[in-house]
Amino acid sequence: MTSRVEQLQQRLESRFGDALQTCETAYDEVTIAIQQNELLEICSALKTESEFGFEMLMDIAGVDYMAYGLSEWSTEESTSQGFSRGVEKSSFGRFSFHDAPPKATFDGPR
Repeated sequence: MTSRVEQLQQRLESRFGDALQTCETAYDEVTIAIQQNELLEICSALKTESEFGFEMLMDIAGVDYMAYGLSEWSTEESTSQGFSRGVEKSSFGRFSFHDAPPKATFDGPR
């Protein structure tokens, strides 16, 4: 017997196809990854199309890989309360919009 979560995953894959970078089920949840230009269309469909009928957007996450691989958070020590030290800026990973570096170092999509 197919669970509701597995049925949802199948409907998502059928409806959105190649627009989904990934569509995975884990811990009784479906997680999809999409390109930023697909966000509005997919969210609108999830809300308005009867086969989905979602009423609330609970979680959305974005990742910017501009400084990917630079490790200002690297540490050899941690405690049960978190990192054992404050973080000192060692990369361009923290900047205001107008101070952004002109070229990303990551050779992939941001």
